[in-house]
Amino acid sequence: MFETVSRCVTEVLEVDAADVNPDARFAEDLSANSLTLIEVMMAFEEAFGIEVREADVAGVATVGDACALVSRLLEQ
Repeated sequence: MFETVSRCVTEVLEVDAADVNPDARFAEDLSANSLTLIEVMMAFEEAFGIEVREADVAGVATVGDACALVSRLLEQ
C-alpha cells in the first residue's frame, strides 16, 4: 500500500520519491497546501476506489497518516 500512496503523493506534489516516507510531513517536508492535499486525497480515491471525506483529511499530517487513513477506509 505504501508504494501506491507514495506514487500518488509523488505525482500530485511533483516531489522526489526519495523524499516520501512515512514520517514526511505534507506541509513542512513536501510543501503541500490545503488544495494540493485535497488533490492527493482525490488521487487516493482513484487509486484505491475509496471515498475520502473532508473530515478525514483534517487528521492527515504525514504520509504515514495518509497510509493509515487509506487502510481504515479500505476496511469499511
